[in-house]
Amino acid sequence: TLMSVFSAPNYLDTGGNKGAFLKLTPTGPGGSLAVTPTAFTAVPHPDLPAMYHQNYITENHPHLTRQMKKKVVSTGDDFGDSDFAGFQGPDEWEEVEPTMTAA
Repeated sequence: TLMSVFSAPNYLDTGGNKGAFLKLTPTGPGGSLAVTPTAFTAVPHPDLPAMYHQNYITENHPHLTRQMKKKVVSTGDDFGDSDFAGFQGPDEWEEVEPTMTAA
């Protein structure tokens, strides 16, 4: 298991800080964990225009940029049995309909 501590070295090109993560390894029964910290420094930026990756995702994988909202569901059920009242499951999200703006 990995735990991010601070994964943005030289944050905003001004911090001068290192990044780090912790590797958590079970050591046996009882839930004990060995914690191994790893620190790293920043690397130079690739020679790409600003927003290159954002534009790539938007143009090539538009389904990843859809705005979603949680579906509204009934808080009760049709049978008067509350075991599944409010249960939504995997289809609890729906796409937000685009709004038209006046020109």
